[in-house]
Amino acid sequence: MVIQIDSRERKNEHITAYFDAHKIKYVVSKMYVGDYQRIDNGLVCIDKKFGLDEVYNCVVKDYIRFSDECKRAKAAGVRLVMLIEDDTIASLAHVREWDNPRRKRWEKINAEHANGKKLKTKIPAMPPVSSDRIEKRMATLSKRYGVEWQFCRKEDTARRILEILGYED
Repeated sequence: MVIQIDSRERKNEHITAYFDAHKIKYVVSKMYVGDYQRIDNGLVCIDKKFGLDEVYNCVVKDYIRFSDECKRAKAAGVRLVMLIEDDTIASLAHVREWDNPRRKRWEKINAEHANGKKLKTKIPAMPPVSSDRIEKRMATLSKRYGVEWQFCRKEDTARRILEILGYED
């Protein structure tokens, strides 16, 4: 089995090092959707995220581009798995418990503004989206497009990729 890695995938040295150490063959080239798939079976694709902060960018700031990718995967009959590297989250239901650093920063500065402090520090009029809303958007993408959300520790990412893709020695 040979793994295809999207050429636009960045910060994946921990994954390629694991593949190299375990003599798992891979090629790097542009992919239609996702970041990882088997060369001999493009019907399962994994899109790796560097934690919930990157997921936030996808489901809030860049929602149209991201949902278009999910639509493309569904239309092509691809099982799209979002593999999120996060030590604190184990499932989609736990996302609502995430302490969004953007929201925490906004709340802190907003409180300072209310006390007449840090007035030169600009913040948006509305706070960043809550963790509860992020979880709901993720669930909506699952319902509409069949996107699967899985979580793992960074040190387990390469092994999880192989498991999801059905790698056998």
